[in-house]
Order: sequence, then C-alpha cells, then structure tokens
Amino acid sequence: MTQEKGTTRDLLLRVHQGDEKAISRLLTLHLSWLEKTIRSSLSAELRRHGETGDYLQDVVIQVLRHGPRFVISDETQFRALLARMVKNLLIDKSRWARASRRDWRKEQKGAGPSTTLSLDFPSPHQAGPGTNAGITEEQDLLRLAIELLPDQDRQVVLMREIEDSTFAEIGEQLRITAEGARGKHERALAHLARIAQRLKRGEIQSLLEEKE
Repeated sequence: MTQEKGTTRDLLLRVHQGDEKAISRLLTLHLSWLEKTIRSSLSAELRRHGETGDYLQDVVIQVLRHGPRFVISDETQFRALLARMVKNLLIDKSRWARASRRDWRKEQKGAGPSTTLSLDFPSPHQAGPGTNAGITEEQDLLRLAIELLPDQDRQVVLMREIEDSTFAEIGEQLRITAEGARGKHERALAHLARIAQRLKRGEIQSLLEEKE
C-alpha cells in the first residue's frame, strides 16, 4: 500500500532526505504534546536560562536532524521514542552546561547517512555488514540503542566513547573509583548490545515500555 502523504512515517522519510518543511510539519502535528513533554523535562538549571518555547524548536530539530535516522508508523511509539530522545538531550544540555562542555550532537552535523532504520518490523533484507549501507545502518542502530539506555549507563557510554573520558574522570563524575567506573562501562556496553539485538528483532514496543 502506498504511504499516505503527511503521515508521521512519510514525514520522517522526508526529514531524512533533508526536507525542512517536513520538520515544520512534524512540529505542527505534535506541537501541543511536545510542549508538555519539554515543560515536564526541564531541569532547574535549564529553567533559569529559558522557557519551554525557547527550547522546543531547537531541541526537537536537533533530535530530528542530527539524531539516529529512523522511520516508524505507529504515532504512539513515535511519540514515546521522541520523548525519550528529547529528555536525553535536555539532560545532556543541563549536565554539560554545568560542566562547560560542548554538546556532542552538534559535532555530528557533517555526517550524512544514506540509509534510514525502519522500526516497524525486523527486515529480512537488511544490508550486509560489509556494505556501506550496512555499516551506516549499524551506526544508527547503536545510536538509537544508546537513547534507550538508562540515564547512568548512557552517561558512562557517552563519556567514554564520545568524550573519550578516562575511567578516573568518569569515576569522579559518578563519585566512584576508576575501577568501579570501568565495571560500569563494561556492563553498560553489554546492556547496549542487548538493546541493539532487541531492536533488530523488532522489539521497539517492549523497549519503550521498560522503565528508564
């Protein structure tokens, strides 16, 4: 069946093709819900620097434009996933604002992935891991899996894999020893691998239903 124009899935496909109007359309479709989601997710730190409207467009556009490239037909699942990603980004902004660090997502603007991850069902025609498309799909799968990690696991993975922090630095941030940080990192990576495998099997709903 041909995908009807204007649906969430169609708009996501257009977003990933660089259609700026599709981003505006998605914002319009989900505006009221997005405002409530962001308002409830703002930390005291971020509230001191702006209101809900100040963050709404910037945060959502960052997530849609620079986050993992995915398409999904179920609007409830889309909102649940987008809410998780928006909350994660707001947590990052608050945490890294306090630490005077840059937002790592802004450093990824140059990468232009050529594939889009479908979350509607596991695809039997997935690109092989040795192809460029397969590598890009794996990258998006892992980026999406990171978004579904509990906050502290996510923090450890980002600090180690993105910011290249030492285990001593991670331990200082978490108020544990460097060896304790190393163990947390190993467990977080194992958790990340399990989530990625579940995404491959199409278990997006059960992942979204789990407590953060």
